[in-house]
Amino acid sequence: LLGHWGFSVLEKAGFINFYPGDEDVDMKPLGRLAGKRNPSGRRTELIHPILRRGMWKDIDDDEYDLMEPALLLASAILDDPAALAFFHAIANTKSMTKFHDATHGPCLVASIPATLTDQQQTEVYNKIIKMRDWTIW
Repeated sequence: LLGHWGFSVLEKAGFINFYPGDEDVDMKPLGRLAGKRNPSGRRTELIHPILRRGMWKDIDDDEYDLMEPALLLASAILDDPAALAFFHAIANTKSMTKFHDATHGPCLVASIPATLTDQQQTEVYNKIIKMRDWTIW
């Protein structure tokens, strides 16, 4: 995903040397599953739910606006199937390989699946959304 959004694209979109108010909505990065999360394409829902304004308690609106380019990029990453596969792997400890390390003791290794079923994607997405219940940025 990051390779797809090269420096020239990131710069044009405002992610490098961002100046507030410089809008270029056609260059906003979107993860491959953004259409599932935000089928209407509403601007207010471009940012992933765990990164939206209500999750940030000790900053003002101007500070949040300055973070918008980074939040859009983070949202694109969270909306990518590879990220969901990663979170699926670390959330399912039963499928992890166990080994004993002489220094650290018992360890687990997560195996990240190449793809997830639609049901698995939905389950892991809902787990990420559930983080809103106990996360404050």
